[in-house]
Amino acid sequence: QYIYELIVLAVPSKRVHPGVLDGTLKSEVLEKLDELSPREKEIKAEEDIDPRWEKLKNLLNDN
Repeated sequence: QYIYELIVLAVPSKRVHPGVLDGTLKSEVLEKLDELSPREKEIKAEEDIDPRWEKLKNLLNDN
């Protein structure tokens, strides 16, 4: 039992092609995944904020 558990734990649970790690493997699927991966959205400047929200924020600060 112990030998079996040692072997099972030594085998990696997921195999990854070395080309994927290097970036040398080119594939349409990998390009599509990179295209669809979530990216950080650009933060808009504060001047683009709706003036109605600014008025509401002022209500909190005025007390």
